[in-house]
Amino acid sequence: MSLLLNASIESGDYSKSREFLQEMIDSHPKSPQTWLNAAALYLAQNLIPEMRCAISTALLHGRQNADILIHTSRLLIDADMKETAARVLRYGINHLSVETGLLRQLAETSEETSDYQTAQKAWRQYTQQAPDDPQGYLRAIKSLWALSRNAAAMELLSNAVDRFPGESEFPVLMGELQLAEGNPVSARQSFHEALNVDPENPSILKRVSKGLIEIGELMEARGLLERSLDLYPSSEEIRSMLAETLLLQNEPQQAYELLKDIDPENIHDASF
Repeated sequence: MSLLLNASIESGDYSKSREFLQEMIDSHPKSPQTWLNAAALYLAQNLIPEMRCAISTALLHGRQNADILIHTSRLLIDADMKETAARVLRYGINHLSVETGLLRQLAETSEETSDYQTAQKAWRQYTQQAPDDPQGYLRAIKSLWALSRNAAAMELLSNAVDRFPGESEFPVLMGELQLAEGNPVSARQSFHEALNVDPENPSILKRVSKGLIEIGELMEARGLLERSLDLYPSSEEIRSMLAETLLLQNEPQQAYELLKDIDPENIHDASF
């Protein structure tokens, strides 16, 4: 029945949707999923007060179910009610013992609401349950940094660098954070470590080049970008970055030769 209801909502046949929904309510009046389906129908019709009522009923019967909390928060996000969604997720993180998969979803949905306090807490719990997944560490670090908890972010990042020596994302992120903290010498060392781990990764090459330019190491950045362009000759972003480096070195003619065939929008997007 739930599948029929969703299909009717997608098709815009709301009269049929209401019939299916009433059958579900009559059969399962205390099912939180039934009331979330009702909330989805009301949201599709922009009936926000009715949607709120349906969500409240769903939570009354299902607030101890992490999957229900996640589904609820996504409906609230769709309704542009991110603050309410964040409160629902905080309840889940603070009161439920959540298994790894749902914990990750809670963390990701918290990021969507820009509730980085809940997100970092969820990601750090996730790293305890899934200690071999580098993404949990990475997302926790970024959430901590978004909260300006720089010392905690750097401590967790240092642990991640040691734990995942084959992951170039951690040393390059370390360099970016060190640079933001005003430590260019350490940042440069971290950038070199990232290149040693993954010398041909286009994302790492671009981020390291950008960091070197911010430090003022234009010749080193130019050499790295020239090598990157040899590896990825069709990359307009790398070409644009190299051109901007040449402009910083007062070599406009060489920059022009690199830029003349690139879409201007792509040139703008690659600007430092």
